[in-house]
This record gives sequence, structure tokens and C-alpha cells, in this order.
Amino acid sequence: MKQKNTRLLGRLKQYSALTVPLVAGAGLANGQVVYTDINPDVEIELGESFDLDLNNDGNVDFKLKVATYGPDWYRAALAPYPYYTTNQNAFAGYVNTLGGLLKLGYVSAIPQGNAIDANNDWKVLNDLVFSYNANAYFLFAAMLSTYMGGVYGQWGGGITDHSIALRFSPDGTNLHYGWLRCEVTPDARKITLKDYAFEATAGASIQAGVVVSAPQPQADPFRIFGFEGTVHVMTEKPQGATLRITNMLGQVVHSQDLTAKHTTVNLNSKGKGTYLVSVTQDNSVTSKKVSFR
Repeated sequence: MKQKNTRLLGRLKQYSALTVPLVAGAGLANGQVVYTDINPDVEIELGESFDLDLNNDGNVDFKLKVATYGPDWYRAALAPYPYYTTNQNAFAGYVNTLGGLLKLGYVSAIPQGNAIDANNDWKVLNDLVFSYNANAYFLFAAMLSTYMGGVYGQWGGGITDHSIALRFSPDGTNLHYGWLRCEVTPDARKITLKDYAFEATAGASIQAGVVVSAPQPQADPFRIFGFEGTVHVMTEKPQGATLRITNMLGQVVHSQDLTAKHTTVNLNSKGKGTYLVSVTQDNSVTSKKVSFR
């Protein structure tokens, strides 16, 4: 089986301006969302797999793959990793038992903004394991499965901008929640991976597909970052601050006085490239380069 190069610490270095994990306020006490943009999107096709290292610590937390199990049976699927039955990494979904033997897991499609926490219906690897001829087996849980003209799972019918709800334990004790935003083709022969995030605070809830909702206190008075063509400037005290954005030719493409704690400037009309974002307040300047590719 062909393996995608999916260890993001290595694979995404090419796109460092957009894919370095971003720590963003989650709108919860002491909560921090760590976000990673997969740019360009990764497409997993038939016979390929993807190792998801959710917190980029060098350890695989989940595996996704697109596989066939015989004529007219295709599955775009996921499984917690590593493959041992005490592993507490989990996905939100459900499991059906076929013929009193075969366990078929299905991955829930979580809409944008839905809470992901202890209240989801979590399934671990052991929930997928079944016994046959005194041996233990499991199938990856399907996002979408097609069999003899039938379509099974929640990821069919033109589902877009939905997420897989994920739970993982980096230290083997504390549980963290996260999401992976993706799409599946109607024939279950390709998964497109777009971005993912996890909550850095153990046990804290996270919202599917949501990157930023409120700033957290920090030493730097301004936090500046770019996401999908938009510059974000966040601060607790915007009074008297002036925002200035220039391109790499030194041309000013936008300027304004800050009045809100969270200011956004859409630069899609200005074109892709690198911009210098500067905020001046009380004779002090905070600057950062952001890139859109």
C-alpha cells in the first residue's frame, strides 16, 4: 500500500508560512486551540494511506486510508493508532455488527461549530475488534463505504466543511479533543484533508472547524497572523493603535486605526504573496510577516 508522506513536521515545512501550528484562543477558560493548515490539501486515493500526528510530536495518532475489500466494496476510512486494544485514542461514531460477527465502524460527520468533548459517542480501536477462527481482526471505520451499489456512512451526499471528531492522549493519561476537516468523494475512492486542530488543555471542549473565537492573555500586546487570505490582529487594548500593511515592494495596501479587540483585513483582492503587518501604539511597533500562497 502506498503511504502518503504525512508526518507534518517534515511534510509541511514547504508551506511554513501557512502550516506552522497556530495557538489561538478557544473562548474557554485556559483553553488554547493549536491549529494546522494542510496547504495544499492532501488527497488520499485508492491504495494510499495517511498518518495523522495531531499534535506534531512525532507520534502517529490516527491512520486514514482508502481501500477495497473485494469487487464493488470501497471504504474511505480511519482507525486509531497504534494498533493495540488498550489505546484510548478515539473517533466519534458508531459500530454496527453484521451477522453477529463482523464489526463495521462508521465515523460521524461533525458540522462546523459543534462541540467536541466528553459527551461525544467515542469509539476506540477495541470497539472495532472481532474474533474469527480464534484470531482477532478489525476493519478501519468508514467515513463512507460503497458496496454493491449501496452507500453507507455519514460522509455521502455532498458533505462539505464537516470534521471528524478526535480524542487522543499524548501522555497516555490526559485526554485532549480535536478535529480533522475533510471531504470524501461519492464513490468513497478519495479523501481530501484540509486542516486540523486540537485543544491544548486536557479535557477542554473544542468546536469543530473553529480556529479562533476569543484572544487569550499574552505577553505581547498584539497577536498577528494570516489565515486563508485574511490578516487577523488581536489585542486586549486596541485604543490608540494604528494598523499598517505593506507588500514586499514597500507599498501600503491597507491602513486603519484599531477600534476592536479582533480586527480582520481581507487581502484576497491584493493577490498572493508576503505582507508586512505593523501595529503602532504609544511609540512602540509590533510587526510580523504573513504569507498567502
